[in-house]
Amino acid sequence: MKENRIDIDELIGTYLTARLDTSSLEELKAWIAESPENEKYFMQKQEIWFSALAGKESDVYNKDVAFQRFKQQIAGTGKLRNTPLRKAFRFWRYAAVV
Repeated sequence: MKENRIDIDELIGTYLTARLDTSSLEELKAWIAESPENEKYFMQKQEIWFSALAGKESDVYNKDVAFQRFKQQIAGTGKLRNTPLRKAFRFWRYAAVV
């Protein structure tokens, strides 16, 4: 039984890393469909996997640091940029004078 669990864990791990071949995928699907306990076990493993990934992503992206960088960038630009829309308004302003 323990050896079977190890095989299933390997299949689940390979599935979650998107490296599972078609025949192994069918084997995993059949195992999941065998019982509600198997489905529950698979869902638990999948939730653990995605929770771990979400934790990694939050380590990589720090919103506070990103916001500080953003504030520094906009603080350095004291004037408005000439955008095509601003140029169009300037044209119409001159046209209205004529």
